[in-house]
Amino acid sequence: MPTRSRSFRIESTTLESLDEAARHGGVSANQFAARILEEGLRMHAFPGIAFARSQMGYRPVIAGTRLAVWEVADTLLANGGDTARTSTDLGLRPDQVDVCARYYAAYQGEVDAYAAGLENAAARERALHARQQAIFS
Repeated sequence: MPTRSRSFRIESTTLESLDEAARHGGVSANQFAARILEEGLRMHAFPGIAFARSQMGYRPVIAGTRLAVWEVADTLLANGGDTARTSTDLGLRPDQVDVCARYYAAYQGEVDAYAAGLENAAARERALHARQQAIFS
């Protein structure tokens, strides 16, 4: 996606925090700022969604939990879109399931790609484990 430049006035302590967080994350300050700005806009548009760092990058989760949007969407799809059943199955409030459904509708491609990446990583681990067992058993 093409990028555009925009200038903001930001307190120096905030810029120092940005630079530190970017260094810690191994990315440029511009890359880090763009990512957290996008996440902030998404959290503003979908109250109840937060972002958590994982081995596969940042993933949208239900705020205050470790439950990822893809997991809620997967369960909701398996339940034929039944919010009440999904809420019960996952121990969530219906509004938490609803916000995940809205987020999934807006960013389905990203959410599905993240879930597929997890499945591919799990498949590689299973194959490696099988080879290890064949060698050392």
